[in-house]
Amino acid sequence: MNLYLVRNTTGDAIWIAHEDDEMRIWSYVPNTGKFHLNQGLYLDFFFEHKNTYEPITVAAAQQAIRDGIGKLDGRTLSHLIERFQADPSARTVEDVLGATPIPTTRQQASARARALAAAPAGQWMTWKSYPRERKQLAHVAVTDIRSGKVRALRELGKVDVRLEDVDDQVQVLVARAS
Repeated sequence: MNLYLVRNTTGDAIWIAHEDDEMRIWSYVPNTGKFHLNQGLYLDFFFEHKNTYEPITVAAAQQAIRDGIGKLDGRTLSHLIERFQADPSARTVEDVLGATPIPTTRQQASARARALAAAPAGQWMTWKSYPRERKQLAHVAVTDIRSGKVRALRELGKVDVRLEDVDDQVQVLVARAS
């Protein structure tokens, strides 16, 4: 089994890819939580070489899945998401990685929201961490939380949010308002 972190020409991680024993290329789609055959990546991997394919371990693939690498924008790519959802040959994470299921981004957010709801008001908790070079994503997360775009937090009422630099990470911290 070969696993790859696929990066586009600007160096952004765009897919987690799996090359199977039959030399087919599968990509993980967070919107479905499964791996799907990806003809475009197959062509690029074997012929075009526009993207970069960095070999990764199962643990690194699991972390990339938790980070949401490969998520498709439902507003602009809903037709692709529908096609992937109807894909009868999709492979589960367990099939590909031989591991236990990895919670989806929404499931992770719900679990963090439950922990925040159980915590005393005013107690800060890490919502998400980003590498320092991705600090802009942390700012976007703060804006999304403040504007009520994070569904898992809406039910909690007012939530305070802030950024904190910790070593080489930028953490998004949240607390229920007092």
